[in-house]
Amino acid sequence: MNKDFMLYAIDMAKQYLPSPNPRVGCVIVKDDNIIGFGAHIKAGEAHAEVNAVNSCTESTKGADVYVTLEPCSHFGKTPPCADMLCKLGIKNVYIGMKDPDEKVSGKGIEKLKAAGINVVVGICEEECREMNKGYIKHRTTGLPYIVLKSAMTLDGKIATRSGDSKWITSAEALSFSHKQRKESDAIMVGGNTEKEDNPTLTARCETVTYPNRIVLTSRKINKNANIFTVPGKVFICSLLGDFKEEKENNGICEIVHVTAKNLVDLLKYFASCGIMRLLVEGGGTLVGSFLKEKLGDELMLYYGAKIIGDAGAVCGISNISVDKLSDAINVEIVDIIKFRKDFVVKAKPIFK
Repeated sequence: MNKDFMLYAIDMAKQYLPSPNPRVGCVIVKDDNIIGFGAHIKAGEAHAEVNAVNSCTESTKGADVYVTLEPCSHFGKTPPCADMLCKLGIKNVYIGMKDPDEKVSGKGIEKLKAAGINVVVGICEEECREMNKGYIKHRTTGLPYIVLKSAMTLDGKIATRSGDSKWITSAEALSFSHKQRKESDAIMVGGNTEKEDNPTLTARCETVTYPNRIVLTSRKINKNANIFTVPGKVFICSLLGDFKEEKENNGICEIVHVTAKNLVDLLKYFASCGIMRLLVEGGGTLVGSFLKEKLGDELMLYYGAKIIGDAGAVCGISNISVDKLSDAINVEIVDIIKFRKDFVVKAKPIFK
């Protein structure tokens, strides 16, 4: 067993975002040499194990398989990968993590063992779980993995009292934030942010990608707004009553109008649409609303090297009433990412 092969499989899996399916990479090894490899590229298409087998340069008899997630054991849009592996003369299967989906969990492993294959689970498990944290939460809770993002000055402001906010952070930080968008299935903003910034909510990296775009607002949005000018799907949402869904198409993108009673119901709806990773980009009231409802798995707080120093400026996180410090939301600092002119604090909120 060589962990480097699993790390290679993880790197391959990270190149794709096949939501609502998990990211999976697979490497097939014989005599310590890679003879095949593959990743799950798109939902509904071949799984990583199939792509790896199809790429093999020689027989798989006596080979070892390194796969980041337990091979599936049921018929979905594609046949079971566990069944396929059982027929190939594989000697060992090294699995990064057990599949949390109840349709699979443990069943794929048992099929492999029943076929006489040696199975080892938990190789680079932490890295595999981190890569699929959206999938894990989606399958175990019926909710998306939620990242709350805000870009603010050192004194916690996202705009001056006049609303000027461009640009608090550097081009380097902006580039990093677009990579974060690319890792997301959907990006959410509030109505004020949509009105003031008129964003497209695309991910502009080496190429432009189009995550689902969500605006949470109680008002009508201008039909010429930038979110409607690029391909993909736009959700216009409000928390005004019983669930209601209406769809339309403007010839460029699909527009879905959704009403829900509360944030949790809305998030469950998004999860049912295959959204596993939700990036909430603010402003302060929206981010605060999520925290107030004890919703949010991760904070990504971007800090620019500026100070506004005005009590009337717009706060990066608001809408939370705290009289005592003992009632404040504590966070666990996970990482601090430094750029030349600014930095990002990655943290996990600790809800009481």
